[in-house]
Amino acid sequence: MVPERSPVQRQSRLPYRASWAGPARPARVSHRTVAGVIIIGGAAAAYILVVRPWHLRWGATGQESSEPLPGDDLIASPDLTTTRVIPIRALADQVWP
Repeated sequence: MVPERSPVQRQSRLPYRASWAGPARPARVSHRTVAGVIIIGGAAAAYILVVRPWHLRWGATGQESSEPLPGDDLIASPDLTTTRVIPIRALADQVWP
């Protein structure tokens, strides 16, 4: 024999909030949740659109990024290409003997 459930127990399983003044209405999303989703989405978009391209060509000009470099011929079609440049106050012969 299964005990019968009270109306309050039945309502707690529904995805609706109980409203004593009128018909049931869907549960609302909190403002904090919406704000959190907007902030996380904005941060992800900023990273993809601004920060990541800057990281992939760190310090390089547009011309330096498009020029072929030694070793580019080792992989026919790379999945990712990056060019990072740092200034060195020395002649090329001193750096690359």
